[in-house]
Amino acid sequence: MHSSRPTTRTLLPPWDLHKVLDKLAGPPFEPMHKASLKNLTLKTVFLLAAATARRRSTLHALSVQADHIRWEPHGVRLVPHPSFMAKNQTAEFLPQPMFLADIKYFSSVHEDEVWCPGRAL
Repeated sequence: MHSSRPTTRTLLPPWDLHKVLDKLAGPPFEPMHKASLKNLTLKTVFLLAAATARRRSTLHALSVQADHIRWEPHGVRLVPHPSFMAKNQTAEFLPQPMFLADIKYFSSVHEDEVWCPGRAL
């Protein structure tokens, strides 16, 4: 009986990405020049996590020090701290930089720019 009908449990409550993105496109997150630092930080971290699909530890290894954020013509390149090592990484490989392309290269809809992680940075 146990094998034919195993118990199921949800570890996390269900959530809808579209609802979250809709909330990030309005107040108190937009317009960005009126957003508080806390709300701007929350929006930026969420967009970075969603756009890069990286682990929390990798996002934590990002830095604002010189040469860790490189603005390029078509986006931004984020370089993790050199001493960071992911749990599934060997010592021979350095952490790889992440490139976030500007959203205008993916969408022709002007309103989609509110979800651009580079803009939030």
